[in-house]
Amino acid sequence: MNRILLAPISRRAGITSVLLGIYHGLERTGARVGLMKPISPVEDGNEDRTIGIARQMLGLDHPDPISLSEAHRLLDDDGEDGLMERVIGFQQAVADDVDIQLIEGVAPDNAGDYAGPVNAALARNLGAQVIFVAAPAGETPERLARHLGLVARAFEKRHVPVLGCILNKVGAPEVERLQVASAHAVHTSLRNCGDYVDSLPALVEEIPLIGCIPWQ
Repeated sequence: MNRILLAPISRRAGITSVLLGIYHGLERTGARVGLMKPISPVEDGNEDRTIGIARQMLGLDHPDPISLSEAHRLLDDDGEDGLMERVIGFQQAVADDVDIQLIEGVAPDNAGDYAGPVNAALARNLGAQVIFVAAPAGETPERLARHLGLVARAFEKRHVPVLGCILNKVGAPEVERLQVASAHAVHTSLRNCGDYVDSLPALVEEIPLIGCIPWQ
């Protein structure tokens, strides 16, 4: 079985929509696809959005995740080994009769500086390859390229293979926060997506650009 961990490296990256898009795309090829989210920021018995979709819409038997607060406690008390012991136990409870298992990583929106090291540890301990997911959110191509390079080198130092990156919500206008769209805004985001990719430095040769998803 192949495992792929999608690791968001920017805030508001839209990780769930990207994950589900890949899930359905792989299914259309005839592959048997699994999905897991071992760590969730949702607390107090509420259901995580990704896990809710996995259970209710995809019909997957997904166990309750480790809460982010519990993950923090395990890291503080027992270090990475303590958390990964729980993650391995979680993974064993997820159905594994699939060809490809997609894993949703921890987002920096919730985990802050924990996100990168935790995602690298998840990938290494679960034997997963990594795809970075980023939403440029006003960053210049040069700045994003530098950020991608730093993150990729940190993962590679931990012997985690990186497949590439996906850019999401490229060309999103400021009004995205208000969820206001217009035909002109959508057309502009499509044009900006191509322009943004064309402007990315040669770093993309080191970190393959798997996809560019325009804001719409």
